[in-house]
Amino acid sequence: MVDTTSSLSERLAEAEQGERPLAEEVNRLAAAKDDAVARSDYTAVGELQPQLDASRQELAIAHATTEALRGALAAIAEQRAADQQQLNLQRQRDQARAQYEAAVLAEHDALDQTQRHMAAVRAGLDAVRQSIEAALDAERLAGDARFDAHQALVQLGEREPAHVGRPNAASAKIHNDPLLSAIWRYRP
Repeated sequence: MVDTTSSLSERLAEAEQGERPLAEEVNRLAAAKDDAVARSDYTAVGELQPQLDASRQELAIAHATTEALRGALAAIAEQRAADQQQLNLQRQRDQARAQYEAAVLAEHDALDQTQRHMAAVRAGLDAVRQSIEAALDAERLAGDARFDAHQALVQLGEREPAHVGRPNAASAKIHNDPLLSAIWRYRP
Protein backbone atom coordinates (compact mmCIF):
# COMPACT_ATOMS: atom_id res chain seq x y z
CA MET A 1 0.00 0.00 0.00
CA VAL A 2 1.34 3.41 -0.97
CA ASP A 3 1.63 6.00 1.76
CA THR A 4 -0.28 8.71 -0.08
CA THR A 5 -0.02 11.18 2.78
CA SER A 6 3.78 11.02 2.75
CA SER A 7 3.82 11.39 -1.03
CA LEU A 8 1.42 14.35 -0.88
CA SER A 9 3.43 15.91 1.95
CA GLU A 10 6.57 15.64 -0.13
CA ARG A 11 4.80 17.16 -3.14
CA LEU A 12 3.44 19.98 -0.96
CA ALA A 13 6.95 20.72 0.34
CA GLU A 14 8.23 20.79 -3.25
CA ALA A 15 5.34 23.03 -4.35
CA GLU A 16 5.97 25.44 -1.46
CA GLN A 17 9.67 25.57 -2.35
CA GLY A 18 8.79 26.17 -6.00
CA GLU A 19 6.34 28.93 -5.04
CA ARG A 20 8.94 30.97 -3.11
CA PRO A 21 11.19 31.89 -6.05
CA LEU A 22 8.11 32.71 -8.15
CA ALA A 23 6.83 35.04 -5.42
CA GLU A 24 10.28 36.63 -5.23
CA GLU A 25 10.28 37.07 -9.03
CA VAL A 26 6.81 38.68 -8.94
CA ASN A 27 7.96 41.02 -6.16
CA ARG A 28 11.15 41.86 -8.10
CA LEU A 29 9.23 42.55 -11.35
CA ALA A 30 6.54 44.58 -9.54
CA ALA A 31 9.23 46.67 -7.82
CA ALA A 32 11.03 47.18 -11.15
CA LYS A 33 7.76 48.19 -12.85
CA ASP A 34 6.90 50.58 -9.98
CA ASP A 35 10.38 52.06 -10.31
CA ALA A 36 9.90 52.45 -14.08
CA VAL A 37 6.53 54.13 -13.49
CA ALA A 38 8.14 56.45 -10.93
CA ARG A 39 10.78 57.34 -13.52
CA SER A 40 8.10 57.66 -16.21
CA ASP A 41 9.98 55.06 -18.29
CA TYR A 42 6.94 53.71 -20.11
CA THR A 43 9.02 51.62 -22.47
CA ALA A 44 10.43 49.71 -19.47
CA VAL A 45 6.90 49.49 -18.03
CA GLY A 46 5.70 48.04 -21.36
CA GLU A 47 8.48 45.44 -21.30
CA LEU A 48 8.05 44.59 -17.59
CA GLN A 49 4.23 44.32 -17.58
CA PRO A 50 4.01 41.13 -19.75
CA GLN A 51 6.82 39.56 -17.71
CA LEU A 52 4.99 40.51 -14.49
CA ASP A 53 1.70 39.11 -15.84
CA ALA A 54 3.39 35.84 -16.85
CA SER A 55 5.15 35.59 -13.46
CA ARG A 56 1.89 36.31 -11.63
CA GLN A 57 0.19 33.59 -13.68
CA GLU A 58 2.97 31.11 -12.83
CA LEU A 59 2.74 32.14 -9.15
CA ALA A 60 -1.06 31.72 -9.23
CA ILE A 61 -0.69 28.23 -10.70
CA ALA A 62 1.97 27.34 -8.12
CA HIS A 63 -0.17 28.79 -5.32
CA ALA A 64 -3.25 26.91 -6.56
CA THR A 65 -1.21 23.71 -6.66
CA THR A 66 0.06 24.34 -3.12
CA GLU A 67 -3.47 25.05 -1.85
CA ALA A 68 -4.87 22.01 -3.68
CA LEU A 69 -2.22 19.80 -2.07
CA ARG A 70 -2.94 21.32 1.37
CA GLY A 71 -6.66 20.72 0.79
CA ALA A 72 -6.01 17.14 -0.31
CA LEU A 73 -3.88 16.49 2.78
CA ALA A 74 -6.56 18.01 5.02
CA ALA A 75 -9.29 15.95 3.31
CA ILE A 76 -7.23 12.77 3.69
CA ALA A 77 -6.57 13.52 7.37
CA GLU A 78 -10.27 14.26 7.90
CA GLN A 79 -11.28 11.04 6.15
CA ARG A 80 -8.68 9.08 8.12
CA ALA A 81 -10.10 10.52 11.36
CA ALA A 82 -13.64 9.64 10.25
CA ASP A 83 -12.53 6.12 9.31
CA GLN A 84 -10.78 5.72 12.67
CA GLN A 85 -13.85 7.00 14.50
CA GLN A 86 -16.05 4.55 12.59
CA LEU A 87 -13.61 1.74 13.40
CA ASN A 88 -13.57 2.73 17.08
CA LEU A 89 -17.38 2.81 17.16
CA GLN A 90 -17.54 -0.63 15.56
CA ARG A 91 -15.01 -1.96 18.10
CA GLN A 92 -17.10 -0.48 20.91
CA ARG A 93 -20.24 -2.08 19.45
CA ASP A 94 -18.47 -5.42 19.13
CA GLN A 95 -17.20 -5.18 22.72
CA ALA A 96 -20.64 -4.18 23.97
CA ARG A 97 -22.24 -7.07 22.05
CA ALA A 98 -19.69 -9.51 23.50
CA GLN A 99 -20.28 -8.10 27.00
CA TYR A 100 -24.04 -8.40 26.49
CA GLU A 101 -23.77 -12.00 25.32
CA ALA A 102 -21.44 -12.88 28.20
CA ALA A 103 -23.80 -11.20 30.68
CA VAL A 104 -26.82 -13.07 29.28
CA LEU A 105 -24.93 -16.37 29.55
CA ALA A 106 -23.82 -15.49 33.09
CA GLU A 107 -27.42 -14.61 34.01
CA HIS A 108 -28.75 -17.90 32.60
CA ASP A 109 -25.99 -19.82 34.38
CA ALA A 110 -26.72 -18.02 37.66
CA LEU A 111 -30.46 -18.68 37.29
CA ASP A 112 -29.74 -22.36 36.58
CA GLN A 113 -27.52 -22.46 39.68
CA THR A 114 -30.29 -20.78 41.66
CA GLN A 115 -32.75 -23.46 40.54
CA ARG A 116 -30.28 -26.23 41.43
CA HIS A 117 -29.62 -24.70 44.84
CA MET A 118 -33.32 -24.21 45.52
CA ALA A 119 -33.94 -27.83 44.51
CA ALA A 120 -31.16 -28.85 46.92
CA VAL A 121 -32.77 -26.70 49.64
CA ARG A 122 -36.14 -28.33 48.94
CA ALA A 123 -34.55 -31.79 49.02
CA GLY A 124 -32.73 -30.88 52.23
CA LEU A 125 -35.91 -29.56 53.84
CA ASP A 126 -37.81 -32.66 52.72
CA ALA A 127 -35.04 -34.83 54.19
CA VAL A 128 -35.16 -32.87 57.47
CA ARG A 129 -38.96 -33.14 57.54
CA GLN A 130 -38.75 -36.89 56.90
CA SER A 131 -36.15 -37.17 59.67
CA ILE A 132 -38.47 -35.27 62.03
CA GLU A 133 -41.34 -37.61 61.09
CA ALA A 134 -39.09 -40.62 61.62
CA ALA A 135 -37.99 -39.27 65.03
CA LEU A 136 -41.62 -38.67 66.06
CA ASP A 137 -42.61 -42.14 64.81
CA ALA A 138 -39.74 -43.67 66.80
CA GLU A 139 -40.82 -41.62 69.83
CA ARG A 140 -44.40 -42.96 69.46
CA LEU A 141 -43.08 -46.51 69.16
CA ALA A 142 -40.96 -45.96 72.29
CA GLY A 143 -44.05 -44.65 74.08
CA ASP A 144 -46.11 -47.64 72.94
CA ALA A 145 -43.34 -50.01 74.07
CA ARG A 146 -43.11 -48.21 77.44
CA PHE A 147 -46.88 -48.52 77.88
CA ASP A 148 -46.80 -52.22 76.88
CA ALA A 149 -43.96 -52.85 79.36
CA HIS A 150 -45.90 -51.08 82.13
CA GLN A 151 -49.04 -53.07 81.31
CA ALA A 152 -47.07 -56.30 81.42
CA LEU A 153 -45.75 -55.37 84.88
CA VAL A 154 -49.30 -54.52 85.98
CA GLN A 155 -50.47 -57.96 84.78
CA LEU A 156 -47.64 -59.54 86.70
CA GLY A 157 -48.74 -57.61 89.75
CA GLU A 158 -45.47 -55.83 90.04
CA ARG A 159 -46.94 -52.41 89.34
CA GLU A 160 -50.14 -50.59 89.99
CA PRO A 161 -52.19 -49.38 87.04
CA ALA A 162 -51.21 -45.75 86.44
CA HIS A 163 -50.71 -43.18 83.79
CA VAL A 164 -47.54 -43.94 81.86
CA GLY A 165 -45.51 -40.93 80.69
CA ARG A 166 -44.58 -40.95 77.07
CA PRO A 167 -41.07 -40.13 75.86
CA ASN A 168 -40.91 -36.60 74.43
CA ALA A 169 -37.28 -35.89 73.56
CA ALA A 170 -38.06 -35.38 69.85
CA SER A 171 -41.41 -33.59 70.25
CA ALA A 172 -40.00 -31.25 72.94
CA LYS A 173 -36.99 -30.42 70.76
CA ILE A 174 -39.26 -29.72 67.78
CA HIS A 175 -41.60 -27.60 69.91
CA ASN A 176 -38.75 -25.55 71.44
CA ASP A 177 -36.66 -25.08 68.27
CA PRO A 178 -38.30 -22.47 65.98
CA LEU A 179 -36.50 -23.73 62.89
CA LEU A 180 -37.46 -27.37 63.42
CA SER A 181 -40.98 -26.29 64.34
CA ALA A 182 -41.30 -24.26 61.12
CA ILE A 183 -39.97 -27.13 59.01
CA TRP A 184 -42.35 -29.56 60.70
CA ARG A 185 -45.37 -27.29 60.14
CA TYR A 186 -44.44 -26.55 56.53
CA ARG A 187 -46.57 -28.47 54.04
CA PRO A 188 -45.49 -28.12 50.38
